[in-house]
Amino acid sequence: MTEDVVKATASEPILRHRPFRLLATGALLSGFGDQVASVGYLIVAYGLTGSKSETTLMVVIQVLPYLLFGLLGGAVSSFLPRVRLMVSVDVARFVLQLLLGVLALTGLLSLPIMLVSIFLIETGGCFFNPCSRAALVDFVPQERLISANAALSIGQNISRLLGPLAAAAITLLGSGAVFFFVDALTYLLSVAALLILYRSYPVRVDLRIEHREEGLFSRTWTALREFYGSALRDPVLVILFATTFVTVLFNTWSWNVGLFFKMAPDPDSGKLPYTLTLSLFALISILVSIGISRLFQQLTLPFYATGVVLWGLGLAWLGLSDDLIALVAAVCAIAVGLTMASQSRVYLLQSRVSAVHVGQAFSASAVLLYFGDTASLSGFGVASESVGTGMLMVWSGLGVVAAGLICAVFLSVRRRRDATASSSSKEL
Repeated sequence: MTEDVVKATASEPILRHRPFRLLATGALLSGFGDQVASVGYLIVAYGLTGSKSETTLMVVIQVLPYLLFGLLGGAVSSFLPRVRLMVSVDVARFVLQLLLGVLALTGLLSLPIMLVSIFLIETGGCFFNPCSRAALVDFVPQERLISANAALSIGQNISRLLGPLAAAAITLLGSGAVFFFVDALTYLLSVAALLILYRSYPVRVDLRIEHREEGLFSRTWTALREFYGSALRDPVLVILFATTFVTVLFNTWSWNVGLFFKMAPDPDSGKLPYTLTLSLFALISILVSIGISRLFQQLTLPFYATGVVLWGLGLAWLGLSDDLIALVAAVCAIAVGLTMASQSRVYLLQSRVSAVHVGQAFSASAVLLYFGDTASLSGFGVASESVGTGMLMVWSGLGVVAAGLICAVFLSVRRRRDATASSSSKEL
């Protein structure tokens, strides 16, 4: 990393940090296009087939690449130029989305073509996303990472607000091709921002994986072995990864499906309360992200555990709540706790893992997240046939609380052991 970039920007507000702005612009534009496209995929697929099962297959295809190639994407981010790889991925995704748009416009689009193309597009995300998170460490000083993470989180929440609204506006145009063209445009704009970053702020690729004459497969295997060998020896990373999987396992169905059934218990119910709830959640998350960036210089594992417990209590409260005020309070608690946990998890990964391997840390976390999503939707989906939505949400919340408490117990035991070791060394 060039020292002049870090020193010149260490005291600046993060949004005045030009390298960060360019990197965030590329990442957020890609993310916004993906938000719009994910809605469009379902609409176009259902229009082509009229089949709910084949439309559901579209969702599976979007998740599958991350389960297959998520770890690989993190590994190559350890030894390939990250920004250049991001540019290459978005160029390929631009071409694929443009092709889908042309085929949709000419009436030649079919479900198999969509499935193959979207599988390739999401495979690109397996490489783009860890490089995006890892490149943040290349361009942003350590003391500004919390502000940078908060700014990215705010941008992502704004995308979650505007993406579905943009998709709804596109549906009024009556052409599914527009979804693909919009996503293609966001990829093209992302490429422009990242090319400026790459040419203006060249970053030295610090290779701890020494033998550059090795082939791609050998270097990838070396990167995986180095990272997981060190990560499994770090108890903080182990408890962080384990808690990530458990919280996602208990949260995904309850928040993404259970909340919908809670707010709209039958097909004739209005969907407005549900959409307003999601908007409230995004708004509170933005405010909490701003507060964290203003109040904290570093985030710790106790902060993470506190957020997880608050998140779980809010989820359990949501399952028990019936009146509007209680529901709003529960959603606010979930938003505060989840944002605390998410922001501190990101910071802990960035601060405890070397800059070379930080992309692998995020890809490992993402793979656990997708496995947790899959297990949660499958297990709780089956259980929902015989157990009430509210009761499942209560048990989900208690599961998240248990994960936070186990994390807290781990901290207590670790501190006691460190204190004992310290007193023993003094006696000696």
